[in-house]
Amino acid sequence: MGVGPKGIGALLGQSDSASTERYTHIAPSATVKAIGNWASKHRKIQRALPRTECRLTWVRCSNALRRTAIREGRRRTQAAQVSPVWHASLKEIVMDTQVAKLLAEYNKKTNEEMNQLIQRLTPEQWDHEFAGHFQSIHALCNHLYIADFNWLKRFRTLRDFDYLNHDSLRTELGWTSSPFDGQSDYLAKRSSLDLRLLELVSEISDEDLGKTIIFKTTKGVEQKRNFGGTILHVFNHQTHHRGMISLYLDSLGIENDYSNLMLMV
Repeated sequence: MGVGPKGIGALLGQSDSASTERYTHIAPSATVKAIGNWASKHRKIQRALPRTECRLTWVRCSNALRRTAIREGRRRTQAAQVSPVWHASLKEIVMDTQVAKLLAEYNKKTNEEMNQLIQRLTPEQWDHEFAGHFQSIHALCNHLYIADFNWLKRFRTLRDFDYLNHDSLRTELGWTSSPFDGQSDYLAKRSSLDLRLLELVSEISDEDLGKTIIFKTTKGVEQKRNFGGTILHVFNHQTHHRGMISLYLDSLGIENDYSNLMLMV
């Protein structure tokens, strides 16, 4: 014989009001520990419930909780282990040298157009604080430069590329460094780095793009990634933060429209 919503507590040793509140309105964001406590009683409760909205609610909640547990388990497993070469969702993506060259050329062209606007910023606008994670145009340009610089250095783990012999890449640059002495210094160094990216894509082969690169994150965690995928990441990362710079320029009342890949395809 089935039980109604208020009878669930009898199965769990709880008061009717507590059981009704807890088991008919449970949030999918419940902790994995709580899921484990309920799981052992799940079958007993589901069989006891009548085929009513109450039973349907339990089924929906238990399914949502199960998905939460699976996600949490995967997250912890990935944090504890070396990441796979490809995530499942990326297995079908193929990068080739022509696409890599297009992205490098687009990156250089777009940075040049953006930097024409940055060149005209006052020191106050360059360092004006916004509410974003990187709180100024200066901070965003810093972040982009340091990220690209260190990716170019990381790629030496694949093989000795000629571009690595450039003087600008013979130094080390920490992730929290301040690599520029003002806007003029930024503009010169950014232009040089974009040329190194062009040199990189002119050197790589389709065979290189299919290889695995091994490197460590800023936290020292070893990673194994498809080299072609990391090339895609580098240029996609640029696009993401150029969008943030565009928003900051808008907030300063500076008209801008420098990002349009359609003009190159």
